[in-house]
Amino acid sequence: MYLSDLVTALEGSATAEIFAEAKKLEKQGKKVYHLEIGQPDFLPPQPVLDAICEATKQGKTTYTPSRGMIELREEIAKYLLDTTGATVGPENEIIAITGAKHGLFSSMFTVLNPGDEVLLPNPCWVSYEAIVRSVRAKPIFINLNPPHFDLDADLIHEHITANTKVIVINSPNNPTGTIYSEKQIHDTLKLAKDLGIYVMSDEIYSEYVFDSSWTSLLSFPEWREIGIVINGFSKSFSMTGLRLAWIAANSKIIDQINKVIQFTTSCPPSISQWGGIAALKHVDLAREQIAKTIPQRIKAVFDILGDLETIQLTPIEGAMYAFLRIGDGNSVDDIEIAKQLLSKEGIAITPGSAFGPAGKGHLRISLGVKLEELTVALDKLKRFLSNI
Repeated sequence: MYLSDLVTALEGSATAEIFAEAKKLEKQGKKVYHLEIGQPDFLPPQPVLDAICEATKQGKTTYTPSRGMIELREEIAKYLLDTTGATVGPENEIIAITGAKHGLFSSMFTVLNPGDEVLLPNPCWVSYEAIVRSVRAKPIFINLNPPHFDLDADLIHEHITANTKVIVINSPNNPTGTIYSEKQIHDTLKLAKDLGIYVMSDEIYSEYVFDSSWTSLLSFPEWREIGIVINGFSKSFSMTGLRLAWIAANSKIIDQINKVIQFTTSCPPSISQWGGIAALKHVDLAREQIAKTIPQRIKAVFDILGDLETIQLTPIEGAMYAFLRIGDGNSVDDIEIAKQLLSKEGIAITPGSAFGPAGKGHLRISLGVKLEELTVALDKLKRFLSNI
């Protein structure tokens, strides 16, 4: 049997594998605390559910334009103007896609050639490396400095070569919870513009901002020249399984990405697009839900784990995760610790090594679990880590 060397060389998602193992234990009757999966535990706002049901009843289940319905793109443009101050053309500078992950793949497939290099400030989301490799490009990790893991344009500059084509940034950041400052993004964008390198900004957690101000790449006038921005509905509106997101870029890039959509997914799910329109019209409902849940959970993390001398917590400015270093980060096996936490304590948690070299010796805690469950799990986690 012949299989692709490229695909067989790719690593599976560590988070997905842990989630699958946790589900097996649950089927055996064991109690599992799900601190591994980055999924909000609340439902989408009611108008979203109503719009999806109504669209289904009316038979609005056919193909849509590959770029997404114009009604959706117009609402996205209004949302971007309101949140970033940028005027983005719904006709030719926005494309709706089947989830942010496919948006990242489609964007990289569009702008990269085999052998090109992509800079990944690290720690970074688990899928970046695999997506880069899947388009036959080369990921280059840039280890950022703990505990804040701030974006460092000088450090990025040290890693740039003649083959560098893309710098990926993610703010608010998964897994660290860091929000890059306006200056950090500006300095990175200036560096990229001077050298003719794309900046691909993953802004999927843009509505999860708690202890800092947030700046979009779209806030800078240079975005049309070298910027590609990916955002979507999964996290902000708890629409993870509905697979809907968008890309904003200049019209030449969007035209080429549209080709990728046409020969892969054809278009985003039609009923999800109607839900997306309703979501953006009622964004305040989503913001209220986030505001009344995640800050309480952040407080619980620091209340319970903050005085534990065996760990170091990264300040949580945004996103929906806590990122902690165990000891000095070098003398512990975070993968083995994650395995023990699942088997002995029933805590499903993602090891930091899944997020690249700079994640070694860390654990990522998802805050997408109800406060009562989280508190119990954190107490168990504290007892476990106290003995390391």
